[in-house]
Amino acid sequence: MKEIVRTSILVCCLSFLAACSSDDGELPEEAPSSAEINFMENPEMGATIDQLSTRVSGGSNFSIALQSHKDALDIDTSTGTLTVKSPLLFDYETNPLITALVDYDTSEGTQQFELKVLLENGDDILHFLSTSKGLYELSNPGNWIMITEAEYETLAENLSEIHYCGSTKEQFNTEFATNPDALHEGAYTIANNNGAEIPEGGYVFAFKYEFRAHASKINIDDSQVKISVEAVDSGYQNLGPALPTHRMDDSFFVLKGNDSPLNSIGYLGMYKDTYIYTNSQFISEEYYYGAGDVSDLDGYVYNQKAFKYQGLATTVKQWD
Repeated sequence: MKEIVRTSILVCCLSFLAACSSDDGELPEEAPSSAEINFMENPEMGATIDQLSTRVSGGSNFSIALQSHKDALDIDTSTGTLTVKSPLLFDYETNPLITALVDYDTSEGTQQFELKVLLENGDDILHFLSTSKGLYELSNPGNWIMITEAEYETLAENLSEIHYCGSTKEQFNTEFATNPDALHEGAYTIANNNGAEIPEGGYVFAFKYEFRAHASKINIDDSQVKISVEAVDSGYQNLGPALPTHRMDDSFFVLKGNDSPLNSIGYLGMYKDTYIYTNSQFISEEYYYGAGDVSDLDGYVYNQKAFKYQGLATTVKQWD
């Protein structure tokens, strides 16, 4: 009789377990607690990054408990939609990974979800151009492209690790001298010696200068940016081809696809066959020059002035 009872109990237990297995399938999986997504750098403000309500079932009352970069992200409390709050923080070169810990409520209490946003590298120059964007996209790497003054300043303000070379902001923005010397005109290779150097590992990617065209030469088609890693007065080589043909006030340019960082501190110069302005006197300024398009500059002027040309360089490559 006891054996019959034991057998009956065992059959009932097995039947119960079988019924549970049949009704529910496998044991329920735990809700996911983390995810990684790829996201392109330089997004627009408010761009959607991810919607957590699609990742966690039954979640509500979403809130950001912690984020790796303050004010990088915003969240919709109802849907858990994460959006861009501070676009400038989504910069691959400085912040390749942005992480958020999100709290949300379920029937079992408060849960936490970790989202890792892996930024994808893009062309920052292309992103920050506006008027000249199409021309930049169509141009081949290694070419100079004419841009606007506003675009030049936008690049200077928004790209990382910017260094002004050839002239600092203060030096370039100072009014030009009232009594310029004869070297302002004619075909010369010039280089300022004013402390505005290209850093080691730097990429020069933009250039501007202030000039006045000759009456007999309105279209300027032979101005050439030059750099030297040898000395301020020697060893100059061309950086890219000649600047695109331009007239007065069209004196802002960007270099597409510079892949060659300098292996030491460098100096920025240029060849010009037009009238270049100089700034007012700074006690620490002077310049070198050579007649024609040359590599070595055998002329030297110590007059506390510098030619008004300037390059933008960075030690962090931020373009394709």
